[in-house]
Amino acid sequence: MLKRRRGHRRPPRPAVVAGLSVALLLLVSTMSALASAGQSPRTVTRGGLTVNVPPPGTGVRASALLVTGETRSLAVETAVDGRVLIVEEPGTAALDRDARAASASAPRPDTGVAGSPPACQDGKHNVTGSWWHSTFHWLFKAASKPSNLTIASAEYQLKRSVSNITHSRNDCGLADQVSAVARYDGRTTRGTHIGSNSTCTTTDDVNVVAFGDLSSSTVGFTCWWYRGTTTVEADVQLNKHDFGWAASTSSCFNQYIIQGVATHEFGHVFGLGHVSQASHANLTMSTAIYPCDASDATLGLGDVLGLRTHY
Repeated sequence: MLKRRRGHRRPPRPAVVAGLSVALLLLVSTMSALASAGQSPRTVTRGGLTVNVPPPGTGVRASALLVTGETRSLAVETAVDGRVLIVEEPGTAALDRDARAASASAPRPDTGVAGSPPACQDGKHNVTGSWWHSTFHWLFKAASKPSNLTIASAEYQLKRSVSNITHSRNDCGLADQVSAVARYDGRTTRGTHIGSNSTCTTTDDVNVVAFGDLSSSTVGFTCWWYRGTTTVEADVQLNKHDFGWAASTSSCFNQYIIQGVATHEFGHVFGLGHVSQASHANLTMSTAIYPCDASDATLGLGDVLGLRTHY
């Protein structure tokens, strides 16, 4: 049932300093500080995620969707003077606590967690500090598709997932006022710059989407690189090593629906952050998704409002 559309205003853009929302900056360290802590100054590891330190003037952010519903995110920027800035989404600890509570309540697919507003009545959203100021061009590594699906089927689901974001597709009666633009440039043999242990590696300004191996509890993983507020590359990988994948609920048996997970991951690509699973479970950008659950392919009010802050 469609919910009655509520009037709303476009939220203001977040205050940005040197490409970072003020609320995101948690820790500033130097290369020497990282080395003295026993960590290679060329990589940073926190919360089970690892990123290669980007070149001066560039940042990299990693976001993982876990089967537990806990959120894993990490961003590292290198200032022009060589200082390394380590940042996170605000409220990460609270999101994890909420996710554990939500998991204990055993939510069912498509119903969310008791106490969460319906998707079309929930305006909650978080955004990250960078977004696409130009067209998002992307490629699909066709040979990586799951063995039970054809290339064409997997390709279609991924294309549809991107358009779910760029056209703010929803069941709430909300008009498409999102100006984000994407173009699919076809199939490729290139891989993503994502390691099997959920690592963001190097960057080449080419955006690739693929299926592959990730840490065993990670269903989907996104890495994106940015300069100031401008995202310049984003790679997405879905874990086919530890999980099965389906194109629709009608053919699903203990598998993940491509559009459900990929729409969430492309939300990150276009600058959306996580929201609490315990309090906002019916939004696409909540931190959990379940097997045979396609509900995240359709955006809620908060998801749409989040996109409108950037586009």
